Amino acid sequence: MRALLLSLLLVGGTAYPVDDPVLTGNLLYRAGPMADVDCPEKPVAVGNRDLTRKYVRSIVDCMNTAWSDLMGRVGVPMPPATAGFVNRPQVRCGVTWRQGIQGQYCPADRRFDVLLDQRLLATPRDLSTFLLTAHEYGHHVQHMTGILWAEVNLPTFGQAEELERSRRIELQAECLAGVFMGSAWRSLNRPSADLRELRRMMTVDDDGGGINGSHGSPRNRKSWFTRGFESRDARTCNTFSANEPRVG
Repeated sequence: MRALLLSLLLVGGTAYPVDDPVLTGNLLYRAGPMADVDCPEKPVAVGNRDLTRKYVRSIVDCMNTAWSDLMGRVGVPMPPATAGFVNRPQVRCGVTWRQGIQGQYCPADRRFDVLLDQRLLATPRDLSTFLLTAHEYGHHVQHMTGILWAEVNLPTFGQAEELERSRRIELQAECLAGVFMGSAWRSLNRPSADLRELRRMMTVDDDGGGINGSHGSPRNRKSWFTRGFESRDARTCNTFSANEPRVG
Protein backbone atom coordinates (compact mmCIF):
# COMPACT_ATOMS: atom_id res chain seq x y z
CA MET A 1 0.00 0.00 0.00
CA ARG A 2 1.41 3.35 -0.98
CA ALA A 3 -0.48 5.64 1.37
CA LEU A 4 2.30 8.21 1.37
CA LEU A 5 2.22 8.63 -2.38
CA LEU A 6 -1.55 8.90 -2.54
CA SER A 7 -1.30 11.99 -0.33
CA LEU A 8 0.88 13.80 -2.88
CA LEU A 9 -1.57 14.08 -5.79
CA LEU A 10 -1.35 16.97 -8.23
CA VAL A 11 -4.25 18.71 -9.96
CA GLY A 12 -4.70 18.48 -13.72
CA GLY A 13 -6.06 16.13 -16.35
CA THR A 14 -4.75 13.14 -18.26
CA ALA A 15 -6.16 10.44 -20.47
CA TYR A 16 -5.76 6.76 -19.75
CA PRO A 17 -4.00 4.55 -20.66
CA VAL A 18 -1.21 6.95 -19.79
CA ASP A 19 1.48 8.15 -22.19
CA ASP A 20 4.63 8.28 -20.07
CA PRO A 21 7.71 6.26 -21.10
CA VAL A 22 8.75 5.67 -17.49
CA LEU A 23 5.41 3.96 -16.88
CA THR A 24 4.74 2.28 -20.23
CA GLY A 25 8.28 1.61 -21.51
CA ASN A 26 10.19 1.02 -18.29
CA LEU A 27 13.33 -1.14 -18.26
CA LEU A 28 11.46 -3.35 -15.82
CA TYR A 29 9.55 -4.76 -18.80
CA ARG A 30 12.77 -5.60 -20.67
CA ALA A 31 14.61 -7.62 -18.02
CA GLY A 32 13.17 -10.95 -19.15
CA PRO A 33 11.87 -13.90 -17.11
CA MET A 34 13.04 -14.33 -13.54
CA ALA A 35 15.21 -17.39 -12.96
CA ASP A 36 14.22 -20.17 -10.57
CA VAL A 37 14.48 -18.94 -6.98
CA ASP A 38 15.36 -21.15 -4.03
CA CYS A 39 13.25 -19.81 -1.18
CA PRO A 40 12.07 -22.53 1.23
CA GLU A 41 9.62 -21.24 3.80
CA LYS A 42 10.47 -20.79 7.46
CA PRO A 43 8.24 -22.47 10.08
CA VAL A 44 5.24 -20.54 11.42
CA ALA A 45 2.60 -21.10 14.08
CA VAL A 46 -0.80 -19.62 14.90
CA GLY A 47 -0.45 -16.42 16.94
CA ASN A 48 3.35 -16.49 16.96
CA ARG A 49 4.66 -13.03 16.06
CA ASP A 50 8.32 -13.94 16.35
CA LEU A 51 8.07 -16.81 13.86
CA THR A 52 6.01 -14.65 11.51
CA ARG A 53 8.64 -11.92 11.56
CA LYS A 54 11.34 -14.48 10.71
CA TYR A 55 9.13 -15.92 7.97
CA VAL A 56 8.59 -12.52 6.33
CA ARG A 57 12.23 -11.49 6.60
CA SER A 58 13.38 -14.72 4.98
CA ILE A 59 11.13 -14.04 2.00
CA VAL A 60 12.47 -10.48 1.78
CA ASP A 61 16.02 -11.85 1.72
CA CYS A 62 15.07 -14.08 -1.22
CA MET A 63 13.44 -11.20 -3.08
CA ASN A 64 16.38 -8.87 -2.51
CA THR A 65 18.60 -11.38 -4.28
CA ALA A 66 16.14 -12.36 -7.01
CA TRP A 67 15.10 -8.84 -8.01
CA SER A 68 18.67 -7.52 -7.84
CA ASP A 69 19.83 -10.28 -10.17
CA LEU A 70 16.95 -9.68 -12.56
CA MET A 71 17.25 -5.90 -12.78
CA GLY A 72 21.03 -6.16 -13.05
CA ARG A 73 20.43 -7.51 -16.56
CA VAL A 74 19.23 -4.07 -17.66
CA GLY A 75 21.54 -2.02 -15.48
CA VAL A 76 19.00 -0.92 -12.88
CA PRO A 77 20.39 -0.87 -9.30
CA MET A 78 18.15 -2.59 -6.80
CA PRO A 79 19.18 -1.69 -3.22
CA PRO A 80 17.66 -4.08 -0.69
CA ALA A 81 14.34 -3.46 0.97
CA THR A 82 13.68 -4.20 4.63
CA ALA A 83 10.57 -5.28 6.52
CA GLY A 84 9.20 -3.75 9.70
CA PHE A 85 6.27 -4.81 11.85
CA VAL A 86 3.50 -3.21 13.87
CA ASN A 87 1.05 -4.90 16.23
CA ARG A 88 -1.67 -2.29 15.77
CA PRO A 89 -2.44 0.48 13.27
CA GLN A 90 -0.32 3.58 13.86
CA VAL A 91 1.41 6.40 12.04
CA ARG A 92 4.18 5.03 9.85
CA CYS A 93 6.16 6.89 7.20
CA GLY A 94 4.26 10.02 8.22
CA VAL A 95 0.91 8.48 7.27
CA THR A 96 -1.89 7.18 9.48
CA TRP A 97 -2.49 3.48 8.88
CA ARG A 98 -5.75 3.06 7.01
CA GLN A 99 -8.41 0.53 7.96
CA GLY A 100 -8.25 -2.63 5.88
CA ILE A 101 -4.54 -2.27 5.11
CA GLN A 102 -2.28 -5.18 6.08
CA GLY A 103 0.99 -3.78 4.73
CA GLN A 104 2.42 -0.40 3.79
CA TYR A 105 5.52 0.55 1.79
CA CYS A 106 7.60 3.61 2.68
CA PRO A 107 9.72 4.80 -0.28
CA ALA A 108 11.83 7.15 1.86
CA ASP A 109 13.05 4.25 4.00
CA ARG A 110 12.94 1.50 1.35
CA ARG A 111 10.95 -0.43 3.92
CA PHE A 112 7.51 -1.89 4.20
CA ASP A 113 5.64 -2.58 7.41
CA VAL A 114 3.37 -5.54 8.07
CA LEU A 115 0.48 -5.40 10.51
CA LEU A 116 0.76 -8.44 12.78
CA ASP A 117 -2.86 -8.47 13.91
CA GLN A 118 -5.06 -11.44 14.71
CA ARG A 119 -6.35 -11.56 11.16
CA LEU A 120 -2.87 -12.29 9.81
CA LEU A 121 -1.68 -14.44 12.70
CA ALA A 122 -4.73 -16.71 12.61
CA THR A 123 -3.81 -18.33 9.29
CA PRO A 124 -0.02 -18.55 9.17
CA ARG A 125 0.18 -21.64 6.99
CA ASP A 126 -1.73 -20.40 3.95
CA LEU A 127 -0.01 -18.34 1.27
CA SER A 128 -1.62 -15.02 2.14
CA THR A 129 1.36 -13.75 4.17
CA PHE A 130 3.74 -14.77 1.38
CA LEU A 131 1.60 -12.89 -1.14
CA LEU A 132 1.37 -9.83 1.11
CA THR A 133 5.17 -9.75 1.45
CA ALA A 134 5.72 -10.18 -2.29
CA HIS A 135 3.11 -7.50 -3.07
CA GLU A 136 4.69 -4.91 -0.79
CA TYR A 137 8.07 -5.73 -2.26
CA GLY A 138 6.51 -5.07 -5.65
CA HIS A 139 6.14 -1.44 -4.54
CA HIS A 140 9.86 -1.43 -3.78
CA VAL A 141 10.54 -2.58 -7.34
CA GLN A 142 8.27 0.20 -8.60
CA HIS A 143 10.12 2.72 -6.47
CA MET A 144 13.59 1.70 -7.60
CA THR A 145 12.58 1.66 -11.28
CA GLY A 146 11.06 5.15 -11.06
CA ILE A 147 7.49 4.00 -11.57
CA LEU A 148 6.14 5.28 -8.26
CA TRP A 149 7.49 8.78 -8.70
CA ALA A 150 6.47 9.01 -12.35
CA GLU A 151 2.97 7.92 -11.43
CA VAL A 152 2.55 10.29 -8.51
CA ASN A 153 3.60 13.23 -10.70
CA LEU A 154 1.06 12.48 -13.39
CA PRO A 155 -1.56 15.21 -13.66
CA THR A 156 -4.95 13.93 -12.55
CA PHE A 157 -8.43 15.30 -12.37
CA GLY A 158 -11.07 14.06 -9.96
CA GLN A 159 -11.46 11.04 -7.75
CA ALA A 160 -12.22 8.62 -10.59
CA GLU A 161 -8.83 9.19 -12.22
CA GLU A 162 -7.12 9.13 -8.84
CA LEU A 163 -8.57 5.72 -8.07
CA GLU A 164 -7.78 4.36 -11.50
CA ARG A 165 -4.21 5.49 -11.12
CA SER A 166 -4.01 3.76 -7.74
CA ARG A 167 -5.42 0.56 -9.23
CA ARG A 168 -2.76 0.54 -11.94
CA ILE A 169 -0.06 0.74 -9.27
CA GLU A 170 -1.64 -1.85 -6.97
CA LEU A 171 -2.49 -4.35 -9.71
CA GLN A 172 1.03 -4.06 -11.05
CA ALA A 173 2.40 -4.84 -7.58
CA GLU A 174 0.12 -7.89 -7.51
CA CYS A 175 1.50 -9.00 -10.86
CA LEU A 176 5.10 -8.49 -9.69
CA ALA A 177 4.28 -10.58 -6.63
CA GLY A 178 3.14 -13.27 -9.04
CA VAL A 179 6.44 -13.07 -10.94
CA PHE A 180 8.42 -13.81 -7.80
CA MET A 181 6.04 -16.45 -6.45
CA GLY A 182 6.07 -18.23 -9.79
CA SER A 183 9.86 -18.29 -9.77
CA ALA A 184 10.01 -19.55 -6.18
CA TRP A 185 7.10 -21.98 -6.42
CA ARG A 186 9.06 -25.21 -6.83
CA SER A 187 11.18 -24.47 -3.77
CA LEU A 188 8.10 -24.03 -1.57
CA ASN A 189 7.15 -27.71 -1.88
CA ARG A 190 3.49 -26.75 -1.74
CA PRO A 191 0.61 -28.78 -3.19
CA SER A 192 -1.26 -27.21 -6.09
CA ALA A 193 -4.29 -26.99 -3.80
CA ASP A 194 -2.54 -24.22 -1.84
CA LEU A 195 -2.18 -22.12 -5.00
CA ARG A 196 -5.81 -22.71 -5.89
CA GLU A 197 -6.82 -21.58 -2.40
CA LEU A 198 -4.71 -18.43 -2.73
CA ARG A 199 -6.44 -17.57 -5.99
CA ARG A 200 -9.80 -18.26 -4.38
CA MET A 201 -8.96 -15.84 -1.56
CA MET A 202 -8.23 -13.17 -4.16
CA THR A 203 -11.84 -13.32 -5.28
CA VAL A 204 -13.00 -12.26 -1.80
CA ASP A 205 -13.37 -8.47 -1.57
CA ASP A 206 -13.63 -7.52 2.09
CA ASP A 207 -14.83 -3.95 1.59
CA GLY A 208 -16.84 -4.34 -1.60
CA GLY A 209 -14.41 -2.29 -3.64
CA GLY A 210 -10.83 -3.38 -3.10
CA ILE A 211 -10.03 -1.03 -0.18
CA ASN A 212 -12.42 1.68 -1.30
CA GLY A 213 -11.86 0.97 -4.99
CA SER A 214 -8.12 1.64 -4.95
CA HIS A 215 -6.75 -1.89 -5.39
CA GLY A 216 -8.86 -3.31 -8.21
CA SER A 217 -11.66 -5.83 -8.46
CA PRO A 218 -11.14 -9.38 -7.20
CA ARG A 219 -11.27 -10.66 -10.76
CA ASN A 220 -8.57 -8.25 -11.93
CA ARG A 221 -6.37 -8.92 -8.89
CA LYS A 222 -6.49 -12.63 -9.68
CA SER A 223 -5.90 -12.00 -13.39
CA TRP A 224 -2.81 -9.84 -12.95
CA PHE A 225 -1.34 -12.14 -10.30
CA THR A 226 -1.84 -15.11 -12.59
CA ARG A 227 -0.17 -13.30 -15.49
CA GLY A 228 2.92 -12.70 -13.39
CA PHE A 229 2.93 -16.17 -11.83
CA GLU A 230 2.65 -18.03 -15.12
CA SER A 231 5.03 -15.86 -17.15
CA ARG A 232 7.59 -15.04 -14.42
CA ASP A 233 8.24 -11.98 -16.58
CA ALA A 234 7.52 -8.37 -15.53
CA ARG A 235 6.83 -7.59 -19.18
CA THR A 236 3.36 -9.01 -18.56
CA CYS A 237 2.81 -6.55 -15.67
CA ASN A 238 2.49 -3.34 -17.70
CA THR A 239 -0.79 -2.17 -16.20
CA PHE A 240 -0.16 1.35 -17.52
CA SER A 241 -0.70 0.20 -21.09
CA ALA A 242 -3.83 -1.79 -20.21
CA ASN A 243 -7.30 -0.62 -21.11
CA GLU A 244 -9.64 0.52 -18.36
CA PRO A 245 -11.69 -2.69 -17.88
CA ARG A 246 -8.52 -4.65 -17.06
CA VAL A 247 -7.65 -2.23 -14.26
CA GLY A 248 -11.13 -1.74 -12.87
